[in-house]
Amino acid sequence: MIHYVPIDIPKLEYPSTLNYEGFEKRGTPYEDYHLSAFHENSWQPLALKNWNWAKEFIEEYLPITKFHIVRISTQQLSPIAKHFDTSGINMPGKPLYNIELVDHYNSITSPYGYRLVLTGKSNTVIIHNSKSEIDAILPDSTNCYCLNSLNTLHSAKIDNNRLVIFIQGWLDEKKHVEIINRSLLKYKDYIIAF
Repeated sequence: MIHYVPIDIPKLEYPSTLNYEGFEKRGTPYEDYHLSAFHENSWQPLALKNWNWAKEFIEEYLPITKFHIVRISTQQLSPIAKHFDTSGINMPGKPLYNIELVDHYNSITSPYGYRLVLTGKSNTVIIHNSKSEIDAILPDSTNCYCLNSLNTLHSAKIDNNRLVIFIQGWLDEKKHVEIINRSLLKYKDYIIAF
């Protein structure tokens, strides 16, 4: 199973000054500031006002056909313990529970959890298996990677300068497979699979 691969799309260029209006501090286990940019079936007004350039990039380059969650996180204040990126979508009773999205993820080519890293270190994420911990390296030529969100146990080192956009939603399978296959060829030395 492929757990991590950098994604072969153009780098997201972002404004020199970023607006963090509306970002809220989260407690453990994440210890960061975040903005729910897409939540409850719509783009939030502050996200459209201050982060529309990211929305336009995601819509142009990633194979998302319907969004479920887009979260922007910054200033990671502590290491993040081992976890799966579920956001509760596979947990009945949680606010973001969505069995249709879980079924969609389980039926498509993995990995499928797209992330955009705007700032921060290139080796913050650690992938775990029963025998080892593997640094997931993001090459300089891209700032996007994919995780097998529901099945990849991972953690993160402390990175106060990290700014990452987490995207969950339904994918156009054909476009997704094209992107993954192209990325597997280009970034074969960075793939984490076991």
